[in-house]
Amino acid sequence: MIYKDDDAIRTLLRSVSKENVTPETLGLKVLNQAEVSRDKDPKPPRYFSFESEKGGLDYTITSLGHPIGLKTEYPASSLKVYKIKLRKGRDPAMKKRIRRGVSQHDVFDLMRDVVRLGIITQAELIGAIMGKTVGGSILEDGVTR
Repeated sequence: MIYKDDDAIRTLLRSVSKENVTPETLGLKVLNQAEVSRDKDPKPPRYFSFESEKGGLDYTITSLGHPIGLKTEYPASSLKVYKIKLRKGRDPAMKKRIRRGVSQHDVFDLMRDVVRLGIITQAELIGAIMGKTVGGSILEDGVTR
C-alpha cells in the first residue's frame, strides 16, 4: 500500500515515532524543506512526490508504503520508501486518467467523482449540502433569534 496523502503520511510517521522510526531512517525526503524551515508561517512537510519526465515516457511516484495483508495493524519495521514508474499513455485521455489517479485529492474532487460516476445525482448532493448548512445549523439559530 502506497500512501499518496501527505496528511496520512505525517499521521503515520507520528504514530511510529515511538519506535524510533523517522523519515530519515526510512530514507524519506522532505520535498518542501525551505517552506518547513521558515521562521514565519512554516508549512507542514510534504513527502509524496509525483514527477513527470519532460520528453520522457514515465511518471515517477515516490512515497511511503508497506506490504498489505489480512491485518489491520502493521509493524513499523514494514514501512519503507517505494519508487514506482508508470508508463505514460499514448493518448491524452489516458495520460489525464493516470495523472488523476496518482494526484492528491481534496473533498471537492471526491464529491465531483461521486457525482460523475453516478453514485448520487447533483440534486441529491446540493440537497445534502443545503440541509447541512441551512437546516439545523448555526445559520438557522442566528436567523431565528
